[in-house]
Amino acid sequence: PLNAILGMSEQLRETLPPGAAVQQAEAISTAGRGMLRLVNDLLDLSRMEAGRLELQRTAVPVAGEMDLIRSLFGPRAAERGITLDAAASANLPPVLWLDEGRFRQIANNLVGNALKFTPAGGAVRIRLERAENAAGSELVLEVKDTGCGIPQEVQAGIFQPYVQGLSENRPSSDPGTGLGLAIVRQLVQLMQGTVSLQSQPGAGATFRITLPLQLPPESFEPLQTSRAPAPAMTAASAEPVSPLAAEHTAALQR
Repeated sequence: PLNAILGMSEQLRETLPPGAAVQQAEAISTAGRGMLRLVNDLLDLSRMEAGRLELQRTAVPVAGEMDLIRSLFGPRAAERGITLDAAASANLPPVLWLDEGRFRQIANNLVGNALKFTPAGGAVRIRLERAENAAGSELVLEVKDTGCGIPQEVQAGIFQPYVQGLSENRPSSDPGTGLGLAIVRQLVQLMQGTVSLQSQPGAGATFRITLPLQLPPESFEPLQTSRAPAPAMTAASAEPVSPLAAEHTAALQR
């Protein structure tokens, strides 16, 4: 049903003459995209809490992930006058063994939130690094913004479903549903990693994800079609859809 709404509203926008009707079609499309994100988030969270989500690891080029972040979020940052800096450290192997779709979901949630709460003239910094500890090598994803920060009293529960890090010092015209960080925490735990937050009001926020660093097995032979495509785009926008979108669409149709 949502695919039909988005598709038909896009066709209306392309065929209607300029005027109020086009604005109404745009309003339908915007509301439909918002509903699609909500349904995807709810289905993702429900499946993870039920223990029905399995990781699908594949060989993932590090440079490609950073390029994707820049291409997806660079235009939005530039439009709002925000500096976006995304880079991977030189000590990382060129290829990692990851569930690419889930890793992108984590990164997209964190970067999207950082941009949402960073004012014009601010900056969002994304780093993918390698760290060492007693257990071995770790993959570290750090997303840092110069926004208004998250109050201490909110931080304790911010990774719980439906909790939002909003206050009079951290306003947003798009408060969201409070599901994004809950999904991040669940995915990180599924990947046997950790997530942490450092923030003070007026001093921005830094989210740090650590995952076990794994290399592709020597026996892995990638096929031409084995690489996961970039996140699917809806017909009506350039916003990435959840990696489970195809499955969700089938569920909605059922």
